[in-house]
Amino acid sequence: MKKIYASLLIGIALISLTACQGDGEFYGHSPYINSPYANSKDVSASSITVSGMTDPFMLADNIDMDEATEIYTGGSYETTISNLRPNSFYYVANIKTDEFGSKYISYPSAIQTKDYDDKVLLVSNTQVTFSMGTVDYDKMLIADNANMSGAIEAELHDDAEHSAKELSCTRPNTTYYWLTEATDYRGITYHSPVNSFTTKDWDMYFEYITTTEMMFNAGSVYYTKWSISDKADMSNILATQTSKRFRVWGMTPNTTYYYQTEATDIFGLVYKSPIFSFKTLDYEVETLEPEVTSATARLKAKINGNSTGHSFTVRFEVNRNGSYYHAFNAQYDAQTDTYYCDIAVMNNNSSYSVTAETIENYKTYSTGKSIDFTLDTHHSAEAIDMGLSVKWASWNVGARKPEEYGGLYYYGDTEAATAIGEWKNQYNISGTYNDIARRTWGGSWRMPTYDEFKELSDNCSVANETLNGVAGYRLTSNINSNSIFIPCAGIRANYSLEVTGRGTTTELYSGTASDYYRWVEDKYGSTHYGLYQVWYFYFSGTYLSSSIGINNYQIGRSIRPVCP
Repeated sequence: MKKIYASLLIGIALISLTACQGDGEFYGHSPYINSPYANSKDVSASSITVSGMTDPFMLADNIDMDEATEIYTGGSYETTISNLRPNSFYYVANIKTDEFGSKYISYPSAIQTKDYDDKVLLVSNTQVTFSMGTVDYDKMLIADNANMSGAIEAELHDDAEHSAKELSCTRPNTTYYWLTEATDYRGITYHSPVNSFTTKDWDMYFEYITTTEMMFNAGSVYYTKWSISDKADMSNILATQTSKRFRVWGMTPNTTYYYQTEATDIFGLVYKSPIFSFKTLDYEVETLEPEVTSATARLKAKINGNSTGHSFTVRFEVNRNGSYYHAFNAQYDAQTDTYYCDIAVMNNNSSYSVTAETIENYKTYSTGKSIDFTLDTHHSAEAIDMGLSVKWASWNVGARKPEEYGGLYYYGDTEAATAIGEWKNQYNISGTYNDIARRTWGGSWRMPTYDEFKELSDNCSVANETLNGVAGYRLTSNINSNSIFIPCAGIRANYSLEVTGRGTTTELYSGTASDYYRWVEDKYGSTHYGLYQVWYFYFSGTYLSSSIGINNYQIGRSIRPVCP
């Protein structure tokens, strides 16, 4: 008598079915006996759930029901059978016994288990994560060849984050082969097809390299030792490290160094990485502390080391509230031997960081350290009585003293916009919600109207003046001899935060637009029929003149507030 055993999820009794002659022999199939069945949703790679069966019923891996297993259900309506082979046909049949003790079976129902659904979920260079799906397995075997010779049992660990299994200590840029081993419901061992995966390449990198030091990051590479040498064959080891991230200093500028890692793989073999190299820099850029006001910033950097023979551009990359904001090219100041860039206007309620870098042949050569900064708070100015209908501020919006330039704002811009401000179909924004002076200084401060600017122009004399090294104009009242200084802050054009004309040009917005209507395009590209031109004032020689040029609401200009 041959016995076959079935392992069932719900604790079904395991019995044997005797295929022999005599009492109890199956005489044949009966068309009057219903067959069990299984819905597709009740089938996985390693189990099936059967419904509509008798107690007992039969399970076999062939349609002739040879060596079938007789399964008792305990009266359950559904029975789950596990330890089945993926992508295989199984047959189930109900059993009936007549009054003479003879057994008959229904025509078998065929049920095919689903294919293997285990797979590689994530691959790095020294670690692999597997999703085992619905596959039953006893162990996983792994090898470095498709024939699986020399295969070992993989040491898998639970990966709770992905509800998966994790294998560590693989070699980078290497192809591995794997299969699963399991035992089916009859106690026979079987293997899955051979699968493969290739680990990713080495992803070690340098966070920075300077003339004398570097910061190394191993990325996702696992190693037990890292070595550095000044010889290409690693014959002269200068230092070793075991940390995943570390700094090496005291190196020589413009010198090539070599490094290599060492680790133990899943087979217990010690291996070394290829030999990599890096070169220290001739020079390095250093990010300096920015000079800030309540609306502007001067970004600064200097070059340390020997930059002779190098052609480069110094660039500042600025982040705002943790996200990329803008990049600015720097100018060279021979007097201080530094590089600088003035940002014309910035949002006062934000946090910033700046990093200086040098660009050579369209590639970054040196990157300085990042410096965090915030702007100063807005400072309302002293109200100067010029003997006119309103008092004039002693400095611009965004400044803290008369010689500071302050911000360069679009017409109606209240948030230091980087692009064109919102289109304002409003004849006079002076003292309204769209008035930057009212929004930042509060109280009764506001932008001057066209008439108030005209009054200032008609009742003042203008003279060129340099105040604490800043070029500008002194306006002196012809009524009471009081005066205000207006620096040459320059302007900024559409979609730019960089300044032109600083030190030579002064333009100031009024809060008054013309009554000229036409189609106007806003910063989103939408067109509106409405007010199109804005009055602004500028200096021409020793005169304060006015203009109302086309599209000039898109130019960033200074704001000099007034109050009663």
